[in-house]
Amino acid sequence: MTSIEQCAVYARVSSDRQNPLSPSDQVRKCREYADANELTVLVEHVYMDEGISGVGSDRPAFQRLLNIALSPGRPFDTILVDDTSRLSRNQAQVMIVIEKLKFAGIRVIFISQGIDTQSEQSDVQVTFHGLVDSLYVKELAKKTHRGLESCAISGLHTGGRCYGYTAVAVGDRESKRLVINESEAAVVRRIFEMFASSVSLKKIAKILNSECVPAPRSKSKNRGTWCPTAIRAMLKREL
Repeated sequence: MTSIEQCAVYARVSSDRQNPLSPSDQVRKCREYADANELTVLVEHVYMDEGISGVGSDRPAFQRLLNIALSPGRPFDTILVDDTSRLSRNQAQVMIVIEKLKFAGIRVIFISQGIDTQSEQSDVQVTFHGLVDSLYVKELAKKTHRGLESCAISGLHTGGRCYGYTAVAVGDRESKRLVINESEAAVVRRIFEMFASSVSLKKIAKILNSECVPAPRSKSKNRGTWCPTAIRAMLKREL
């Protein structure tokens, strides 16, 4: 095994900027800690995920780090992270990942919270902070739902794109209201008419594609295509 002085760094920030420190700031704090504790950060093993939630584990940089850390020929035996919430906001996931790393002989240090998995107290500390991180996500979800519910009650758009409508800004805030897009609405009405006339979903899609009718989410350089499943969803959606 390589010297424990060789370290990797992991940093993450969500798109909603839940953490006040940017990934580069988190890396800087880890480097400062390494310098003060005679550890060496390997430049090629600094991993950062930006604009990605910490609830799931399907983060590109995070997965690359784990794959290398759990490989036999890994170049480091220590991982520096700003705090537990950067590793994950899912308590169970944090514990599973740390146990895998500890079993593989990897030491994890959470700088801000002063947690070192080599310590006998680390399990209790990680459990406590993991619970706090998990509760934060649950509370955030409740607040987000309340905000969306308020928008819906006020007749405002709650987000996302809906074919046949255009989201128009309301007032000087970020609130938006859906307004019928006449060109797309004509296509929507035509789809309903064809379906009411017993035209199959597959046939409707074929007709629209043959006439080069712009499909939902189509791009100017790479025109999308109509498909039966999208038409079915449109027919069943109340909006």
